[in-house]
Amino acid sequence: MKRKKDKPVLEGREKYDRRLLIFFSFWLLLGFLVSIADGFISGRESIRSLIPALISSFSTAFFFSGFLAFKYHRKRGIIPMKRILKWFALISLVIGLVFAAVIFWYATQTTILDDQSLELSGIEMIGMFIVLCLMGFIGGFIVLLGAMILGFGMIGVMSALIRSKTPELLVEIKKITPNISESMKKTDKKTYRGYAWLGWIFIIPYVLDTSTLTINHDESHKQIPWTVFKKAMVWQILFGNIVVIYISFNPFLLELMNMQALFSIASNVTLFIPILVLPWFIYYKLDVKIKGPVRDFRLYDGIKARMFQTLVAFGTILLLIRLALKNPQFQDFAWGFLGYFMFFVGGVFIFTFVYFNYFNDDLAIDIATKFEKIKD
Repeated sequence: MKRKKDKPVLEGREKYDRRLLIFFSFWLLLGFLVSIADGFISGRESIRSLIPALISSFSTAFFFSGFLAFKYHRKRGIIPMKRILKWFALISLVIGLVFAAVIFWYATQTTILDDQSLELSGIEMIGMFIVLCLMGFIGGFIVLLGAMILGFGMIGVMSALIRSKTPELLVEIKKITPNISESMKKTDKKTYRGYAWLGWIFIIPYVLDTSTLTINHDESHKQIPWTVFKKAMVWQILFGNIVVIYISFNPFLLELMNMQALFSIASNVTLFIPILVLPWFIYYKLDVKIKGPVRDFRLYDGIKARMFQTLVAFGTILLLIRLALKNPQFQDFAWGFLGYFMFFVGGVFIFTFVYFNYFNDDLAIDIATKFEKIKD
């Protein structure tokens, strides 16, 4: 009898991907229906309630999918799970100490501990501090684990789609040059427009012959590529900050909501920034290139530039910031942004770590293997 582990690795991962996507779709549909039903029951069935419902549905679906992705990938990391849990415990301990110190400082400032009815002995004070530390430790550990499970769900679903679509996409890119000729434009406009659109997405110069596209996949890393990791972090933080600026300074939204509500929306939206940015880095990992007369064109550079040009209107952002400096709510924005930024960076770090520690190498190997099979 043939054992499961004797099956081709790529075939096994594709089977897991299909299962994960079905599981994710089920929870997404269920979450959206529940959110819509809750909106009708509570009288919030307006169009504006659909966006929070959709965001909530995606978050729920990613979280529950994370348990399935975690079960499959937990032993495939470059850094083992035991070491990660030790890091989480250390970070949670720091959170617990800070939490207890802040509570005691606040109590001192508000003279709560000076109340005669709340007189505590030295031992009781120490006991209270330990209890507060323990509460902060447990809370911090649960939040870190929850963020990691959510990261497994998001990155797992994203990787399943990348593994499925990227090899075919690379094959189509190889066909761009012969399909955007003047003769093709006259005889088959639909095909011409499709390949022209594909070339526009990656900003591929028309003077290059896309049939020369190659993959230069290196061996799997024995350690996390921290240099690339930092690049991914920088791009996600940049886009996250741009999104929160657009949402927080949007004059239409400011008329409908206060700054706190806007930051809540921005936090939920920027939760999905890794799904927009991390897929670029599979092209970096595979070193996908099109040969040029002077130097080769990298697809990673093309998609990065297109995303940057599409999502960032630099002059608009400068204008918004200029208007914000005149806005009486600027101080509210500054404090809200600081809180948002801390949680956003922490979440992005965990999601990016999950991708590079558990998914990046296997994903590149699978795409390269499948591309070599279907490119001709």
